[in-house]
Amino acid sequence: MSIQQIRAFLKRELKYSYRRISHVSAAMNSDANKRKRRAAATDYINSLYQGKHIINIDESLLNVTDNRVYSWCLKKAYRNLETPCSRMNQVSLIMGLSSRGDVHYSANWGANNSRTIVLFL
Repeated sequence: MSIQQIRAFLKRELKYSYRRISHVSAAMNSDANKRKRRAAATDYINSLYQGKHIINIDESLLNVTDNRVYSWCLKKAYRNLETPCSRMNQVSLIMGLSSRGDVHYSANWGANNSRTIVLFL
């Protein structure tokens, strides 16, 4: 089979199209996580209206294992590619953002542990 025959089969028989995709983990779109994000956003907004100072600290590892931008998917389906979130533990970032606009960050070689988090704080 040629590449053209495969493309034609995907388009005509399976009703697929070649579209731009975005990467999300499978757990990110679960209903439970959506409810938790909605509740957290409501709490943050209420706290801001009360004049409280919110500081959000997050730690992330850089993931560059899957660089696909386009993929075959159903025409009316979501264009997200679920990945197993296997990460290359080489560079990690710790970032702190405040509701007043302060930004602090640290880029570290290797995975973070409790000591690097405490040193950041």
